[in-house]
Amino acid sequence: MPLPDFHVSEPFTLGIELEMQVVNPPAMT
Repeated sequence: MPLPDFHVSEPFTLGIELEMQVVNPPAMT
């Protein structure tokens, strides 16, 4: 996940991040 783009596409990145957390719990990461 591109960190610089995080601020550029905040809503999009946040949505993906939330999905990632749901699919892959922090414990697995």
